[in-house]
Amino acid sequence: MDILTPENEKRVRQSNSGPAYSWNDIIPLVPGEFYQDFGLITHPRTREPVTQLADYQLSTWQGLLDYKRILEIKSNKTGESTKWLMADFQLAVLPSSHPMSCMGYDQLVIAQTKDHAKEHLRTLRKMIIDSTKYNKYLINKPSEISENAGDDVRNILKDEQTKTSVIYLYNPENPSKPSRIIALGIENYGAILSWKNIKNIHMSDITASDVDITPGVNAAMTRLANTDGSMIIETVPGDPSGRVFEMWQQYSGKEWKAGDFKVYTVTADDGVRAGIITQDFLEGEKTRLGILYPRSYLAQFMQGAGNIFPYDLLEKCIEYYDLTLGPGYKGIGSDPAFGSSKFGTVGGEQLDGIIYIKLAEQFTRPSTSAMLERLLIHAKSYNNNIAIDSAHPGLITDLNDKGINAQGVEFNKKLSEMTVKAVEYVKTRRVRIHPTFKELIDQLKAVQFNEKGHPDKKKLSFDLGDAFLMLIDLLASGEIGYMELDPD
Repeated sequence: MDILTPENEKRVRQSNSGPAYSWNDIIPLVPGEFYQDFGLITHPRTREPVTQLADYQLSTWQGLLDYKRILEIKSNKTGESTKWLMADFQLAVLPSSHPMSCMGYDQLVIAQTKDHAKEHLRTLRKMIIDSTKYNKYLINKPSEISENAGDDVRNILKDEQTKTSVIYLYNPENPSKPSRIIALGIENYGAILSWKNIKNIHMSDITASDVDITPGVNAAMTRLANTDGSMIIETVPGDPSGRVFEMWQQYSGKEWKAGDFKVYTVTADDGVRAGIITQDFLEGEKTRLGILYPRSYLAQFMQGAGNIFPYDLLEKCIEYYDLTLGPGYKGIGSDPAFGSSKFGTVGGEQLDGIIYIKLAEQFTRPSTSAMLERLLIHAKSYNNNIAIDSAHPGLITDLNDKGINAQGVEFNKKLSEMTVKAVEYVKTRRVRIHPTFKELIDQLKAVQFNEKGHPDKKKLSFDLGDAFLMLIDLLASGEIGYMELDPD
């Protein structure tokens, strides 16, 4: 068993005869062994004890111990929030000799609202009470500390007892300094800033909040500056925008290095394999949710159901193909960043009447000079043929001065026309989009018409979408070898 067993390590155990404590508890470090030691949870459907956690539950828990910062995008009802509460408790009872130990420190459990966070604490409190070995750690009244604090009894506060919004846990190494787990809502970043002695932060389903979560996430990160503590963000996916989505883009698929978040994805299919969810239930959900099913159960960021590009026809345009550029008619559509938008670029090649997307990338608040250089590099491969938003005349001039055929596009005049044309290309399957370009696909699936009949850019980022519209218009204006295709 992989456990902490130094001979001089302090341990705590409550005797069967009374409240006195001795110092010989052994705390398993391996997640599966700690789960068995803590006590089994009951499956809500079968009402039977869960004899062992699912592989994904154990691997992500171990990931916390290995990487310290976890970003988990998950399906609904995969048992992860409950698992992570047990991980919080493990950190609270690990001896201080372990670098991840939160003994004597505070932990924050932050949910979409404080009431949701309090419900998480209620779940954890009940699990601790039901634990044969660990229920002695739960402090329900100050006397449970003072009876064992010795000379430190003068430091015990009368209100240091478990409540709905805070759990107090006995600290055998320093009884007058109990460990705490505190419930907060992501919407109140001022309250998050009030806490100082923080060693671990657990955020749960914060994308379900009705407010901008960015201030709350940023405030939480500052709380770890002095302790270099750990953080768990486990949440269902939200819109393809916002702080969690940006973090997912930043860390997903990248080689991990110290200080980064380790990214995990847990889907309902994982839950089915583990016996947590039934396939019959998911089949019913597919019928009920339709195109929104991936957001709820496949851990995919989605804005919701768009109404510009028909979902089923757009799906037929998504396929694998060679991304190498060939001899066809090529071009680039580019939407430079403005304000809070991103610099989006989409490149394509027309072959036999079909436009194949070969490039789709976007950058958050890049420098104009960096994007100019990037467009110059791409232009060499795309016939020096670029359509660009005319709201950036300086960039267009710079490109033309470099010998690039940069054509300004007046969105206030051409947006409706470009949208209609792009929709027609999708409906007649005259465009192909490689699955690699997921962000572009997500934007096209989610975008809706606004009151003017234009793509609504207030609800989601559509920078790649705008670049896509310009590209289709550019290549359609010089299309060669056009052939009508059966959309089926």
